[in-house]
Amino acid sequence: KSLLSGKIVEFERKYELNGITNWFNYIIEPIKNRSGEIVGCILNGVDITQKKEVELKEIEYHKKISNIYKETQQSLSYASYIQKSIFESNSDLNNFFTEHFILFRSKEKVSGGFYWTHENDKNCLVVLGDCTGHGVPGSLLTTISIVLLERIVKFQHIYSPERILHELNTNFITILNQRKGGIRDGLEMGICLFNKENNTIEFAGAKRSMFLVENNEIREIKGDRSEIGGDGSKTFIKQRIHTEKGT
Repeated sequence: KSLLSGKIVEFERKYELNGITNWFNYIIEPIKNRSGEIVGCILNGVDITQKKEVELKEIEYHKKISNIYKETQQSLSYASYIQKSIFESNSDLNNFFTEHFILFRSKEKVSGGFYWTHENDKNCLVVLGDCTGHGVPGSLLTTISIVLLERIVKFQHIYSPERILHELNTNFITILNQRKGGIRDGLEMGICLFNKENNTIEFAGAKRSMFLVENNEIREIKGDRSEIGGDGSKTFIKQRIHTEKGT
């Protein structure tokens, strides 16, 4: 129809002969007489086999990349679902803190940062950790850290922040074989033990600080300069703070 209306027609065709595929690009241009009537046409064919092979390889390559990306994103989404399921929910803190909030915004779908809480009688442990790296590597260290916290606190019944950091450091070095030259990754962590009956906070930090707001002034309680992992000879110091109502 396009040719009969006087337009130039361009199309590609594939031919197979003896198992060999060849591609041609055709351009058909109508020939008109002085009255404007179409009296014939000019057919021009060019072998584009090499060009077409490159195009088809690029299409296949992009298709594979797209499939890999899709599978990776689906895997990360499910990994994020698993990771968030082991984090404490906001409602878990309602029994101990009447006013609180959790702000958790990871850079990627899975995170190297985490938080963990545990209540025991009149005490509440709140842990904030930041593992080396982000994304998948960070999330693996996050999972290891939470499993170790579960073991140290719930099964070994260790609640003092500086002792938790010490045990975590020792276990972290062992699991990652850091004494034998394993990976040197680690994490920074702050631990608070809140005692509602005595109005005290016990704090220990591995390269992390705690901030108190009292009388509209912000006070920083600095932790130790050592991080978790890499060296088993580290010591962590506990600081006890007595708080007033409204702190």
